[in-house]
Amino acid sequence: MSLTSPSPIEAANEQALQGIFAALPYLIAIQPAHEVLPQAGEYVVLHAGPPVTWEAMCGPMRGALLGAVQYEGWAADLEAAQALVEAGRISLQPCHSVQAVGPMAGLITPSMPLLVVENRAQGNRAYCTLNEGLGATGRTMPACWNACAGCSTWLPRPCTRRYSALAVSICACSWPRHY
Repeated sequence: MSLTSPSPIEAANEQALQGIFAALPYLIAIQPAHEVLPQAGEYVVLHAGPPVTWEAMCGPMRGALLGAVQYEGWAADLEAAQALVEAGRISLQPCHSVQAVGPMAGLITPSMPLLVVENRAQGNRAYCTLNEGLGATGRTMPACWNACAGCSTWLPRPCTRRYSALAVSICACSWPRHY
């Protein structure tokens, strides 16, 4: 490393940092993944991190994958979800390959609502699931998920956690009244 000229890695890091500082992010929509990501088709699960197989996944990601398969209605229970995954019926793709992020062991399936964020400085868009925060969440409390009778959207039942106005506003039919 030289004091007079940056290394290629330092130069690349500086360029990336300048891009972050120059960004003008705007939340422009909340939409189901299949409406904004053509790759989010049936039996496709986008996952955090680099390409990975079921066998190489960590425990939390495996659990999230089984819950996501059940969430989509592709399997009736966790055992059926695991059989589907082990049979190779679920296509796994990295979120980053489609300009999306899956925080931690996060996954994206076709019907999951995504934040659509546009960087108005560069014109690019990125996608992310809603953050459920700390404590009991839909991904850790699968027994607390229930279908909204008004629009058939899967949402966590209010008995298990507090909700922000953003999370409640996902469902256009005012789903809390159903409980």
